[in-house]
Amino acid sequence: MQNAQKQIGDLVLKGDVVALVGDQPVIAQIDGVVRGMLRTGTSVPKAGFKVGDVDPRGDVAYALRISDKARAIGLAVLEAVVRWQNGCVPLPSFVQRHVNADA
Repeated sequence: MQNAQKQIGDLVLKGDVVALVGDQPVIAQIDGVVRGMLRTGTSVPKAGFKVGDVDPRGDVAYALRISDKARAIGLAVLEAVVRWQNGCVPLPSFVQRHVNADA
């Protein structure tokens, strides 16, 4: 089980303990701001599993915003759904199987 020692938005230095997995510390590899962290109590399947993310820019604001990459992916998905709903493009077969299964 993962036990977070730091929260999103906390400043950390390289070498700080950011979480515990069982009794093993998870050490920050770089200075920065915690941008993501598994919820305390989450099962961690194996050693080396990523339990958090540190943003090296050191600006807390970046940890509290949607990244440019995430925004671009979200907009691309939204555009694909709108085009599909408007009949502009057929739904890919691997997606269609899931839609039919949920109906």
